[in-house]
Amino acid sequence: MRIIFCAFLLLFCFPVLVSSGQAIPPAVLLQDTTRFVPVGRRLSLLEDKTARLTFAQVRQRTDFLPSHSEKFQYGFTSSAYWFRFEVTNHSRANQKHWLLGLPDALSLDYADLYVVYPNGQVIHQQSGLKRPYGNQGFFATAPFFRATFPTNQPVTVFLRIESSLSMHGNVTVWDEYYHLSKQQVVVFVIWLFLGLVILRVLNSFVLIRFIPDPHFRFYTLCTFLLYTATLVRARVFSLFLVNYPNLLDWMQHGMVRLLPMGLAVWMYSLLDGQPFFKPLRWSLLLVMGLSLIGVFLPLSVQNASISAFYATLTLATYGLFFIGAVFVWTMGRQPSPYFVLPMTLCIIPFAFYQMATLRIITYVPLLSQLPVLALSIEMVVMSLVLGRFVQTHMKERIATANALMLKKVEVDKLQEMGVLKTNFFASISHELRTPLTLIISPLSELRKRFPDEPMLPMMERNSNRLLGLINQLLDISKLEAGQPKAQPEPDDIAAFFRTLAGSFQALADTRRIHFSFTQNEPEYWARFDRDKVEKVVTNLLANAFTVTPSGHEVGMDVLLAAGSVQVSVSDTGIGLSPATLPPGFNRFYRADGKVDRTYEGTGAGLALVRDLVEVLQGTMSVGSSAGKGTTFCIRLPLSVAQPARKTMAPVGVAVT
Repeated sequence: MRIIFCAFLLLFCFPVLVSSGQAIPPAVLLQDTTRFVPVGRRLSLLEDKTARLTFAQVRQRTDFLPSHSEKFQYGFTSSAYWFRFEVTNHSRANQKHWLLGLPDALSLDYADLYVVYPNGQVIHQQSGLKRPYGNQGFFATAPFFRATFPTNQPVTVFLRIESSLSMHGNVTVWDEYYHLSKQQVVVFVIWLFLGLVILRVLNSFVLIRFIPDPHFRFYTLCTFLLYTATLVRARVFSLFLVNYPNLLDWMQHGMVRLLPMGLAVWMYSLLDGQPFFKPLRWSLLLVMGLSLIGVFLPLSVQNASISAFYATLTLATYGLFFIGAVFVWTMGRQPSPYFVLPMTLCIIPFAFYQMATLRIITYVPLLSQLPVLALSIEMVVMSLVLGRFVQTHMKERIATANALMLKKVEVDKLQEMGVLKTNFFASISHELRTPLTLIISPLSELRKRFPDEPMLPMMERNSNRLLGLINQLLDISKLEAGQPKAQPEPDDIAAFFRTLAGSFQALADTRRIHFSFTQNEPEYWARFDRDKVEKVVTNLLANAFTVTPSGHEVGMDVLLAAGSVQVSVSDTGIGLSPATLPPGFNRFYRADGKVDRTYEGTGAGLALVRDLVEVLQGTMSVGSSAGKGTTFCIRLPLSVAQPARKTMAPVGVAVT
């Protein structure tokens, strides 16, 4: 029984003995051959939950806990952490050239070093993002402090760290000259990477000018934000903004929140118009709103809880973007997938780094290098993507050039056919007019000899009508060959319109159509082209009488004013629907294409009117309603002329 009791007693006391033996970690020993010593397993830890303990208070504390890892990793917290360890220097050659550093601890707002010597002297040094650059130690991107360790004298070191961001890294002691040799390589790599980043960003913004794709512009913006966030986290901007601590603090907390907002906006645009992705799009909208608030929030308030929330939001945005990228790639929307691919490759390492800051995964030094590695890969991948895009763009340009060339060939053929058509109409019209004129002259003589013959008036009327159509074709051919200039001459335009209206009175009586003519001036002298104006008005009146049935009305209104004349010709015929109005001015177009239509006409008159009005530098408008009638309105410019003679109005034409 005694043996069993002693065994149980030893079993329960052994952990206590072991733990009590580890309460005071061994000291850090420095030798002449020491170049680099990790301190993680030799230090003790104390969490200051109030973040207000002074060094004097901490020095008296006995509740430090031993560390069991070379690395420290703390999430977003308002606590401050104290590290304590002993250093004994056995090196006789090196006493003053030692460095205490926290590699990878790039997010510390405050870092304080206290070195306590055996004689009671305390040396205090400061560093951190919210400290002036001159007090940040040897190298600005990470807290490093110079320290002196006398030979064979134990020295106690206290380190205090505090940040509103996640904190991770390790505590090390370096030989200063060895660190300089290593750090020169690091500095060279950092500045080389910074130069590549600047060139990459400038190249992207230059390419925006030549690549019109909106998704490439989104990609350029997001890569710029990625690079900016990386440089901010690496404390590179602290070298340039040393005199602007508020701006540096805003970049550390607020500017990096532009990245999730840019990614959300881009992915939202990629998924636009896809109802299947509606929940994802609503999530992206929520991310946009919260990120926009977070950008300006550090200007008024900033703490660890807010930082933790936006770190979680950033990680969620990475996940949403990755899900959206998979959907975009499966949809095969070109060329967007080619831009999404390099961004997705960048986001994966950034997501792992973000998970380490949230303590979802254990921090390892490689995670700090992943974003830089990701951006380096992005430069290579994007170069390949741009090559593919340029190749596609060149193919499209060549295809467009070929299509334009084919279109030009078609246009040239159409123009050639148009010239042939015009020449054909001109030639055939000349050939028809000569024998037709020889027919009309004998018909006039026969009417005088045989006035009672009923067939002769009909033959003469149709011959004159055919001659008018041939003359219209000749006028159209002349206009197509080259628009003639107007030849204005002084005359009484009021008497001219009365004469034209009077010439249609007999036709109105024959067809039993009520024809009204109104004019606001009895006499008005002006310079105008009689021939072209006569053709315009004659064609409009002829068209109105053609489409107006017996018993209906045709009206002509003339409004003479200073510098212009407005002629309106209206009928109560078949009218035109809005769909047929534009083609009504095309040559040989008829609104009613039926074989058994009740009125005659080739459709060339209105086209001739349009062309002549353009020659006269006037305007033409039409208003019509199917079944109610049509009104044509012509407005022509006039220049006033001195009266030379008066022209009497034809008998039988009422002037109102």
